Amino acid sequence: MNLKREWDNLFISLFLYIFVSELRNKLLTKKTYKIMTLTIDYIRGSFIKYNVLYFNNLLKMPNFKITHSKRRLGTLSIKRRANFAFGGYIKEHTISVSDYYDRTEKQYDNTIIHEMIHLYISQNDIIDNGSHGRRFKAECARINKYGWELSRCTDTSGWKLSEYAQKKQNVKKAKASYNVI
Repeated sequence: MNLKREWDNLFISLFLYIFVSELRNKLLTKKTYKIMTLTIDYIRGSFIKYNVLYFNNLLKMPNFKITHSKRRLGTLSIKRRANFAFGGYIKEHTISVSDYYDRTEKQYDNTIIHEMIHLYISQNDIIDNGSHGRRFKAECARINKYGWELSRCTDTSGWKLSEYAQKKQNVKKAKASYNVI
């Protein structure tokens, strides 16, 4: 019975190793990216994929949200809720990704992985010397070896506004215009 369990574990480990290797190869060789529309399902799917690839499937599933923020491409918010049954508190995490700019899959994935690093640090109670401190930068460097461009911030100058952002700007311009008689 023990031998069967060990065999099953070995088979699963081998399967995951092959799966992750193939997935890494596909990600690294994929060169063309198209502008896409962001959905919660896309964020969730990317989270699952990168959780296996870069975090050994250790991250607990957070909530997901799409925002229209101009200045923050992504955020990780943490709510602490009292746990009356066991004492202490429970952390509830939410990863938010902005659709203010037209972005490619790789650009969205870059943001999602960035927020996953924050989640990894939070869920493992890792103490860092700032929100983008040494531990955060070390994780970025580890994952950047696979072709990512993770950093503390991203320069969005020259990025095209999404349809939503363009409509919002047109509404502001329309409200600001008036006729002089």
